[in-house]
Amino acid sequence: MAFHERVLPLFEATDTRLWLESWERFEALQAAYEIDQSRYAHLDTFDELASRNAGRLFEQMEFE
Repeated sequence: MAFHERVLPLFEATDTRLWLESWERFEALQAAYEIDQSRYAHLDTFDELASRNAGRLFEQMEFE
């Protein structure tokens, strides 16, 4: 659902509608701000951005 430091994988066969179906699975978790992102804790801006970015992504995708 999210990519860091690389381009999204969009090819001729890419069906972005399926991304929305995947998002419904994430949405069902009802914990966008608390999602475990600990594997990225080593990044410089992790403390400032991790929960904010997760929430912002959730809010943007919520109405797709």
